[in-house]
Amino acid sequence: MIFRVSLGKNDGLEQGTKLEVYTRFLYQDRMVGESRADERKVADGEVTDYVGDDYAWISVSSTEEANKIKLGDHVKVLHKKTMGEAIMDPMKKILPLGR
Repeated sequence: MIFRVSLGKNDGLEQGTKLEVYTRFLYQDRMVGESRADERKVADGEVTDYVGDDYAWISVSSTEEANKIKLGDHVKVLHKKTMGEAIMDPMKKILPLGR
């Protein structure tokens, strides 16, 4: 299935870019008695070859995941790691890095 998103070339999207689709929802936090917002990943997608400056069409290969997508859901772009990140990520498991 394919979906249109409001990100495009101006946002760094290109064919093959991987994305995750999230839905937002409210839930009642019983600990404090308040409503809280949260989000849940509902699908994995990939940018097709239809990419404009401010829009793109993405494909979701899983029908089950695609059926969970609703108007208003949002996407997060999965960026490839830089060389520095690829080297440092395993090091973080060995050496705790402070901020």
